[in-house]
Amino acid sequence: MNNYVSIIDLGLSNLYNVKLACDKIRIKSKFISSAEEVNNSKGLILPGVGSFKVAMQRLRKLKLERPIKEFIKMNKPFLGICLGMQLLFTTGEESGKTKGLNIFKGNVKKFKYENTKKVRYSVPHVGWNSINFQKGKKNRIFEGISEKDFMYFVHSYYVDTNDKKIISTKTIYGKKKFCSSVTFKNVFACQFHPERSGEKGIKIYKNFKNIL
Repeated sequence: MNNYVSIIDLGLSNLYNVKLACDKIRIKSKFISSAEEVNNSKGLILPGVGSFKVAMQRLRKLKLERPIKEFIKMNKPFLGICLGMQLLFTTGEESGKTKGLNIFKGNVKKFKYENTKKVRYSVPHVGWNSINFQKGKKNRIFEGISEKDFMYFVHSYYVDTNDKKIISTKTIYGKKKFCSSVTFKNVFACQFHPERSGEKGIKIYKNFKNIL
């Protein structure tokens, strides 16, 4: 096993923001797109900005589904970001129903536009919003992160899951209280972008480094 973290390149993300965050705290990292490179990694980051359907098509074309699942089963540290979190679930509804990695049970659904007397909740959900820890679910990836701290979100779809054992934080947008991060054993995933969330977000990368 090599002593670096691999950032999976599906051609959909601003990978360099993730790479810069890793560089900032001196995590050795590289972009990868092959099964062999997944297997040889010390840690794995699956970022993502774009379509659930297209991302799954590219994972399958690159034959990365099984290697990712095997990597997680080996108890190696895994970090999923935004679409990279959504892909861990059963299905996504963007551009038609698409099967995800099904590591966790749940579906990825689209936000509904809401217009109240005081606030317009447009889609996508873009900007700063707070994360709310679920009782007993503050994981080591959130060391130094406080209740109600703000993180940066950019997404039109959210994870709908009833699996309480994996939900770490929830966030409110309009009338919807959605899952904004999950943690389970060696898997850490968040709907927000820690690399765009200032010092609090960089703290998550530091915690990931400590876990490594």
